[in-house]
Amino acid sequence: MKAKVIMIGVFSVLMSACSGLKVVTDQKANINYAQYQTYELRYESDLTKQSEFFNELNITRFENELLKSLGERGMIEDTESPNVYIDIASSTETLTNYSTNYNNMGGRRFYGNGYGTSNTREYSTKLEKVVIALRDGETDELLWYASLTKELKNNPKKAAEIVEKAVDRLMESFPIDRQSKLVELPVS
Repeated sequence: MKAKVIMIGVFSVLMSACSGLKVVTDQKANINYAQYQTYELRYESDLTKQSEFFNELNITRFENELLKSLGERGMIEDTESPNVYIDIASSTETLTNYSTNYNNMGGRRFYGNGYGTSNTREYSTKLEKVVIALRDGETDELLWYASLTKELKNNPKKAAEIVEKAVDRLMESFPIDRQSKLVELPVS
């Protein structure tokens, strides 16, 4: 029995360590999302300046995966009069952690007869954050929001796989369901 509990604990830790993608979503209630069938992509700013991950190649990969996912939902791109705007933003943040180790040598518990040392180390982690927002085409009102945060690792060989997983995770909670037939979208 004890071995089963340990195995379940190890499995849980491994599964949470493998995910690596933190997604936060929210959406407006009591909206008929089926009415939204056309969209226009809008970028908050030049992604290559705001993000270390989004170079021209990864932007193209991201757009292709997003267009594919929107096409699976029966949505069509329309820059003239879209039902919804899909806003995309990205940023890179540096998270800094500190770890301090103390070593007290000599002396007693309440007396200062001895010496001690401490060693503080700084650890920096870069985090990539991608935000997708669905806004009404007429009122520009926020309807749905998804934010994805992932630790940024410099591995160009896995970039396509990372982008595909990121878009899949972002679109899991997209309020417009996948259609049974796919809409062919032009790939740029």
